[in-house]
Amino acid sequence: MNTSDFELKNAINETCQSTERFATQLENEDDFLSGRLFENLNSTPLGRLLKIIASLPEIRQEKVVNARHRINCTEYETGTRLDMALDKVLEELIAES
Repeated sequence: MNTSDFELKNAINETCQSTERFATQLENEDDFLSGRLFENLNSTPLGRLLKIIASLPEIRQEKVVNARHRINCTEYETGTRLDMALDKVLEELIAES
């Protein structure tokens, strides 16, 4: 092994060690930031608001109840609305592909 090979291996080892130190530092910073965010969740108005929003259901139950009532009372043209809803679902599926 000549000097340049030795220097190259040392440079590679130093780069690897530097990369590992950097990755460890990033992990520690992420943990620190996550911890700070979690601490502030209950202590700030924005944090409390986000907590309330996170606890809300994904569907709006009052809209579901209203739609069911209108369907049962035949206030909805279910055929037309069903076609529109299916078209939207198909468009979203195609867009995601």
